[in-house]
Amino acid sequence: MRLFYKIKPDSYKASMDQIREKFSLHQEVDEARTILSGEDDSQIERVIGTYDPESDDVAQVRVTIHDKSLRQFFDSILGEPFLVKD
Repeated sequence: MRLFYKIKPDSYKASMDQIREKFSLHQEVDEARTILSGEDDSQIERVIGTYDPESDDVAQVRVTIHDKSLRQFFDSILGEPFLVKD
């Protein structure tokens, strides 16, 4: 399942940090993109956030999960997704 969120830029870093800490994910930062991934992808494949403060009005986060019960956690942190793909 892929979940797509748009969030406020001022909560972007805190949200990504909270997700990283909750699931003990590894973080890679490449310019305007942050990628969170873990060694075991049975529940979460990856979380990709993009935000460029010079050109973006909103931050976007794409979450790829295998355990659909985790959607509730991500919705509580990131809000309602604007797009869901099963």
